[in-house]
Amino acid sequence: MAAAVGIGRFAFTPLLPPMIADGAVTLAGGGALAMANLLGYLAGAMSAPFVRMSPRALIVASLAGGVGATWAMALTDGLALWLVLRFAAGVAGAWVFVTLSSWLIARLDRDGRTGASGILFTGVGGGIVLGAAAGAWLLADDLGWRTGWRTMASIALAAMLLAIFLLPRDTESPEVVPSSYERLGGGGPGAAIVVVAYGVFGFGYIIPATFLPLMAQAHTDNPFAISAGWLLFGIAAMVITLAVGGLRHRLHPRTLWTFSQAAMAVGVILPAIWPTILAAAATGIIVGATCALTTMTGMWEAQRLRNGRAHRLVAAMTSVFAGGQILGPYAGVIAVETTGSFTAALGLAALALFGTAFALAFGPRDASPLAENGKDNHHAPL
Repeated sequence: MAAAVGIGRFAFTPLLPPMIADGAVTLAGGGALAMANLLGYLAGAMSAPFVRMSPRALIVASLAGGVGATWAMALTDGLALWLVLRFAAGVAGAWVFVTLSSWLIARLDRDGRTGASGILFTGVGGGIVLGAAAGAWLLADDLGWRTGWRTMASIALAAMLLAIFLLPRDTESPEVVPSSYERLGGGGPGAAIVVVAYGVFGFGYIIPATFLPLMAQAHTDNPFAISAGWLLFGIAAMVITLAVGGLRHRLHPRTLWTFSQAAMAVGVILPAIWPTILAAAATGIIVGATCALTTMTGMWEAQRLRNGRAHRLVAAMTSVFAGGQILGPYAGVIAVETTGSFTAALGLAALALFGTAFALAFGPRDASPLAENGKDNHHAPL
């Protein structure tokens, strides 16, 4: 997860300011690169259920592709080729995320290790922390964005090699043959709410997750201060997943998700109402923590609704999430070009997050018939 998402997706965030400063891309070009990666993520999420490979083989192949696409960013020139590379990294990241979030969590549940799934999601924050630290070092020593991409790829390669060594050697397909209920798209309004809410989450968090260093750069030219918010984003993501991961058997995932979605709205709107470097740092902490918590609890809720057979629901949620992510950078670029700030985009994102938090809190919490029959009762309501 650190290699595929923490680096494969988010290495671009700390490297965007030096790429713009060097004239390699404009702000609009940076937004296009972000959207290319997210389009790839969408394509990967939609295609993941149809890839007929064992979970381990798919994860390893995707990690290798993501590392290659990241490394190639340092070796090539031109927006057109970079768009292809970022798209490829997005596909690879989605295949890893969907496969891990369905196959590995279900495996842990079968083994009676429900709390251990929190460790999985620390990988995203861990990759972000390493990338942010590398970004601060590169900015401080003025080593250039090409060195940055090589450094990010090297970090991802090390994580990939460790993952290959640690991954279980299961050979079953990641898709469990669906029941007739699941083939008909069951899950009811409870499933519909989580899909929509997860898509809004993608739109809401991605604006600070893409532009946070640029927001900080408006208030300081200190490279460490510019990178601090993004570094805190990753640290908060790691800490919250470790702290809450062990509580899965005690707290209803929908309750945690509701709280997280509402708190994220506060973090997203903060730089708009308090435009300071401290606000950027606070946003990094709040959005980082709630981003990881929402991701984790969203995947838990999918497992609850599908009684462990959540590959297709996870893919649907991730696809809508990717769609929300695509709209986010576009909204941010338009807001800056028309008003000179991110305020309008941040306000829209916060409003949508608050709205879906309300829907999660008061909407139906139905589960599949298998879960209703008592096979998924380890989530006691809070």
